[in-house]
Amino acid sequence: MLVTDAVGIRRPMPFHLLFVCTGNTCRSPMAEVMMRALARGVIPEGELVVASAGTAAHRGEPASPPAVEAMARRGLDLTGHRARPVEEEDVRQAHLVLTMSRRQKEFLREKFPWAAEKIYTLKEFVRKKASGEVGASPQDAQSQRAHASGGEGPSLSAGEKPLRPDDLDIADPYGGSLEDYLVTAQEIELYLRRLLQNWPWTAGQAAPPDR
Repeated sequence: MLVTDAVGIRRPMPFHLLFVCTGNTCRSPMAEVMMRALARGVIPEGELVVASAGTAAHRGEPASPPAVEAMARRGLDLTGHRARPVEEEDVRQAHLVLTMSRRQKEFLREKFPWAAEKIYTLKEFVRKKASGEVGASPQDAQSQRAHASGGEGPSLSAGEKPLRPDDLDIADPYGGSLEDYLVTAQEIELYLRRLLQNWPWTAGQAAPPDR
């Protein structure tokens, strides 16, 4: 969809991406700043808006020191980050909401049932997008279902194992060592890079239905 900017030029409407974890002090803010950095040169400036929030965040709390250090080692700055709880307006505005765990996804889908079609875990969405299970036309989706019913799953990269139902979470490093944070950051970055390989993304609408 195109929108008219302040000087009358028609431009693509920005895609709003929201990352969600529990406290908004570790995983989701790391995902937020890494996505902004990784998207440079891949997504035209102004076409992606990235934010983060938490399902149980204490508003104003800074990022965890190990998270700040883990990002600093990547040349990224988390010192100005302040946690905030996820609110309906955040979900309404987002085209896609990516959580760090199944529990967070289930919490948001229960709280905002009208937005369920655009709420996934990060790992889940990356795999579904790569296999064409989300963002496909009705005809493609039907083809995917027929393909699956034939006993074949989505294609995998060489050496890659299928995601198990118990392997949809990004490990929570909260309370752990700097090494734990570095490992989590590395895992998040891996999935963000895979996500960018499948730009543009499609999941849901940036507004709830009329109620």
